[in-house]
Amino acid sequence: MPMYNLWSLVEPLLDAAEAKNVVEIGSFEAENTRHLLHRARRTKGIVHAVDPFPKFHTGDAEREYGPFIAIHQKKSLDVIPDLCPCDAVLIDGDHTWYTVINELRLLHKHSVLHGQMPLILLHDVGWPYGRRDCYQIDEDIPKEYRHPHAFKGLVMGQSYVTDVPWALHSNCDNALYEGGPHNGVLTAVEDFLKEIGSEWSFTDIPGFYGLGILLHEKTARAFPALASLVKSLQLPIPLREHLLSLERIRFSCYTEINRLEWELKNTSAQEQSVCPPTPSEREIAAVAMEQSGS
Repeated sequence: MPMYNLWSLVEPLLDAAEAKNVVEIGSFEAENTRHLLHRARRTKGIVHAVDPFPKFHTGDAEREYGPFIAIHQKKSLDVIPDLCPCDAVLIDGDHTWYTVINELRLLHKHSVLHGQMPLILLHDVGWPYGRRDCYQIDEDIPKEYRHPHAFKGLVMGQSYVTDVPWALHSNCDNALYEGGPHNGVLTAVEDFLKEIGSEWSFTDIPGFYGLGILLHEKTARAFPALASLVKSLQLPIPLREHLLSLERIRFSCYTEINRLEWELKNTSAQEQSVCPPTPSEREIAAVAMEQSGS
């Protein structure tokens, strides 16, 4: 669920924030990282790619982008204090309430110490992980903040996980139930805002799993163009509902594709088990030679 599909929103936000020192939490296969690195070349900035288990060749990235990239193969909660101050942070790593709220707490604490509040962009504030934890290594999450979970699929509009084989995200370790306390990315953002107060404003945009924007009042004053852009992204209710409807249709299409692929795979397997294997040309020639010699 990478953030690269939202680059048309992310790039102008970073530009309006004049962000040169950018932290990306969760690089995965580096699709979005490469967007950030191309921009870093343009702005003469640097991207701090934070991911304990990156799915790309880190050596190749370091050779290609040189001074524009710093790779941190560590957990976000261990490295954030060393990366402040920074201009912007993209959060798209561990999709659990516990990790996200503590990432936000650390960013706020250490940014206050340095007197510089970053623009914070969060992915997956929409369905399915806005209100549901997804565990990568569950031991990283204290037991009291860990929901019952399993590798089972998800159906939009259904709280409990499903055994339907073509359901979405069945390869992920999902919390069994959606909603409730301490569950999901969006819940973490809301709880963080309750703790901190009105210093930060939050804007979320539906589509491609949802983009959340956290803007501190100090940063808004320092960058009027950024404040204006964020305000323009606060959608009127009819447009917001329209985007949510499109997102529901997108997930319905993905589910139907999964179902058709599953049926095709199982139909092919059944046909192979019923029909004898087709003989090869060599086997046919061998039989013909035996018959001709008899």
